[in-house]
Amino acid sequence: MEERAELAYFLIHSLDKEVDKDIDLAWDIELTQRLEDIISGIVSGEQSDKVFTELRDKYS
Repeated sequence: MEERAELAYFLIHSLDKEVDKDIDLAWDIELTQRLEDIISGIVSGEQSDKVFTELRDKYS
């Protein structure tokens, strides 16, 4: 179900004809910074299945 939701998200967003290069650049910068923070140990990540389970439990 999660994979289908993710696929649907990307398919819907692929319908956008206009690409805002500033937004793409901003996301690239943000994701690069987040990755660097994880690698350096500034922040830690959690397993996605744990996060999604907690969200389902909270909102179901």
